[in-house]
Amino acid sequence: MENDIDLREIKLISEEIGFTDLYLKLIDAPDRDLPYQEFLGICFESKWWKRLTRHLAWQKIISHLAHSMRQSNVFFLVKGNYVADSRSHSGLKHHIETPKTHFVCQANESIELKLTIRNTGSAKWLHSNIQDIGVTNIGLHLYDQNRNLVELDFLRHGFQEDIMPGQEVIQTVSLSLTQPGHHYPGVDLVSEYIGWFEQFGSVPVVLEVIVE
Repeated sequence: MENDIDLREIKLISEEIGFTDLYLKLIDAPDRDLPYQEFLGICFESKWWKRLTRHLAWQKIISHLAHSMRQSNVFFLVKGNYVADSRSHSGLKHHIETPKTHFVCQANESIELKLTIRNTGSAKWLHSNIQDIGVTNIGLHLYDQNRNLVELDFLRHGFQEDIMPGQEVIQTVSLSLTQPGHHYPGVDLVSEYIGWFEQFGSVPVVLEVIVE
């Protein structure tokens, strides 16, 4: 940010055109968000942070940080309440139910799964994004009769809209198997390039499919 740009002025202008909040990224810790009011306290109200510590060394560190943040910043303007989304693993959690988990079919016969899926986490599931980063899809693993993993990415099925926290949707997914025997597809969700929901604590639904 150039020296002639004042975030306090930007905040006032942004409120006039409908933005509701402004937050910043810490220069030395870009994974942390800094609320606007705390930014003001650090950069323009030395009494605010001097009350937090009486140690001279810490005061010098914070003073240096404040100087740096007055000279250069990365900030974000927000319209409405901020909701995390599936471009990060934080807040990703689901609950999946299906009325039927046991199937008997012929090879290459299509099976239809009716899935009731609820977003029980705190993050919005994106259904589209640039290069599919963070896009949430229904994903199936395939296990053999001994529950050994045969194929990690057996099937993908997308959503038609973003799914908000607390929202429940019903999806129908079709699958078919070519080889006779007992098969165990595991139904989970995946945030593309982020990870499978099972990795973050959700429980997949495991089906039993007997191909005659």
